[in-house]
Amino acid sequence: MIRYHMSQNPNVGLLLDIDSTIPAVLHGDDMRLRQILLSILGNAVKFTETGSIGLRLKWSIATDSKTGILKAEIEDTGCGICPEKMKQIFEPFSQARHYEHKHVAGSGVGLLICKQLLHMMQGELKAESELGKGSIFSFELPLKIVDVTPSAFKEGKIRSAEDDTVATVISFRMKDVHILVVDDNVLNLQVTDALLKRYDAGVTLVESGEQALMELEKESSYDLIFMDEMMPEMDGKETTRAIRNKEASYYKNVPIVALTANAISGAEERCIQTGMNAYLSKPVDLKKLDRILDQYIPEEKKNRNLAEIDAVAWEDDQTVEKEKFRKFLSELSLLNVQEGMEYCMNRPSIYISVIRLFSQTDLTDNIRNAYLAEDWKNYIIYVHSLKSSARNIGAAKLAEQAQRLETAGKNGNTGYVRRQTDSILRQYARLLEYLNTALLELPEDEKKMPQRKQFSQPEIQMKLMEMQEALESMNPVTIEQAVKSVREISWSADNERELEQKMMDLIEDLDYLEAAEVVEELKKNAI
Repeated sequence: MIRYHMSQNPNVGLLLDIDSTIPAVLHGDDMRLRQILLSILGNAVKFTETGSIGLRLKWSIATDSKTGILKAEIEDTGCGICPEKMKQIFEPFSQARHYEHKHVAGSGVGLLICKQLLHMMQGELKAESELGKGSIFSFELPLKIVDVTPSAFKEGKIRSAEDDTVATVISFRMKDVHILVVDDNVLNLQVTDALLKRYDAGVTLVESGEQALMELEKESSYDLIFMDEMMPEMDGKETTRAIRNKEASYYKNVPIVALTANAISGAEERCIQTGMNAYLSKPVDLKKLDRILDQYIPEEKKNRNLAEIDAVAWEDDQTVEKEKFRKFLSELSLLNVQEGMEYCMNRPSIYISVIRLFSQTDLTDNIRNAYLAEDWKNYIIYVHSLKSSARNIGAAKLAEQAQRLETAGKNGNTGYVRRQTDSILRQYARLLEYLNTALLELPEDEKKMPQRKQFSQPEIQMKLMEMQEALESMNPVTIEQAVKSVREISWSADNERELEQKMMDLIEDLDYLEAAEVVEELKKNAI
């Protein structure tokens, strides 16, 4: 048994008792199972002030040896539920009536939805409770065995042979935090966006200093700005000076953190002199990012309660993804997969999306045209961008060659640049061809990219109305169908895309009523 202490409430511990005989890979709806466990654990956290919350997972094999039963129990020492109200516990909006602690907020629909989801998966949610002593929620779920090898959960790790937890565990989640990320490299933007979304941050991405200034004119409430130091036209230093020179006190005080691929001696002092508060090296180190966020995000906007619980689910998702993409990843011989995965939180799905974006973002023409025009300023910027992108996917040799060309360009060594440019472009072309061929070997469901389309205003309103009705029905199947319909919409504004993502996050957390309110906002924005 393993104990995690909740950061915000030292009087409550999280106890995990995970059967080490659970098979390494099972066939089932992992996303819904994760939703169910986190929803029930979330309720336990809300209503437990002292004592402990326990998660027990047990495994038993069926007679045919091809399937088994996963039994889950979540037990808390919270306020409990009185006997006469137990019959109503799975009714909508019952939470406020059943629990004695009226100050605790909650929609009350989570347990009902968990019960519906489990029923769809041939399981059943049960509850036992005693007022003043706590509650036990349990279910049994039949699952097919894919890989019978025991998962060997022990000492807080999903797999004892791998240690991915240090790089992926975060120390808090954010509440109502908005972060602006400025970078001309779309790969860096995608990776940084994925890292920050792990904290539940609202993220806006822009590709230039000019766009950043325009965004700040529209919205001056960002809690933090990440600024790429080296960009075409207006670089990070110029953009920071322009922000600091504005009259309003917000612009003088908003934290600005440099993102730089040139973490050399004196980099921090150089950034501070231009008005930045700190700097992060690219590719971003997750532990350093966590420290930066902890330093500059106000404490009242942090939620440390569910960080450990979420980490367990995150590790489990890693394990499932690694099994799914094991063959694909093992054949990427031209890349340092381990290094690339570290930059992508050890999540194959994120890493593969970055590889796909790398293969689609060809800088060849930019580098060649700048070279032929002897436009050394932009040449340096483009090889710098190639260096950063190559590092993100673990293409170490290409990144090193780009680094040498960048240094040569800065030092005015045009002779070296002339001798080596054709060589790096040939190496780059071979890598792009290799990756495009490798991507064809992905599992079929990963090749299907969501197709966004332009819809008329009435069509968008109709889709959103159907989404709202589905959420109000609380029927998971209907909601899933409505989600697919909404995901077809090509939004014209950043705030609409952000609202859609917020809706999706709330749906994943089974907070359907809050998601319906976000849909209402989307309807108003889409008019």
